[in-house]
Amino acid sequence: ASKVAAEKAKAEVKTAEENVKVAAKEEKAERTKYEAWKSNDTRSDAKLSSNFTSNKGRLPMPITGSYSVVGHYGNYSVSGLKNVTLNNKGIDIRGQQGCVARAVFDGTVSSIFQYGGAYTVMVRHGSYISVYSGLASVSVRKGQSVRTRDTLGAVAQDVDGRYVLQFQLRNGSAHLNPEHWVR
Repeated sequence: ASKVAAEKAKAEVKTAEENVKVAAKEEKAERTKYEAWKSNDTRSDAKLSSNFTSNKGRLPMPITGSYSVVGHYGNYSVSGLKNVTLNNKGIDIRGQQGCVARAVFDGTVSSIFQYGGAYTVMVRHGSYISVYSGLASVSVRKGQSVRTRDTLGAVAQDVDGRYVLQFQLRNGSAHLNPEHWVR
């Protein structure tokens, strides 16, 4: 009986160790996201933020080629499921095969991370951050300066074979409706 108890305890320790590794990975991803918000150059941030704000409604779409917005910003009901609502913190933009994500404004790549097999790139524009998720590959590096319309990476194919970019805009940590900013 003690051999069975020892094996059970060993299995529990292994599960606990695996849970600690997963938690450490998640914490590192969160820390990476947090680091992307920080900036040390407040004077440059203020100027760039002002320029970004003055372009509200005129920023280019963050995807190349023909596209359609297939997921809008904010709360929405899930069709076929009663009393189920989700909150989209950005917009989902469906593109064509070969489409790429591109910067909507001049800035600096503040973070690149991978989650669930897809990449996310965050670009700082003063106090504003643009977020590009659902990338198959990335063509920039952290700390790199980018210009408006520079390629950030190739949009990945989802499980249904569609090319969908999830795009978010933030001012500090506040989420903004990207549809008010891009044309």
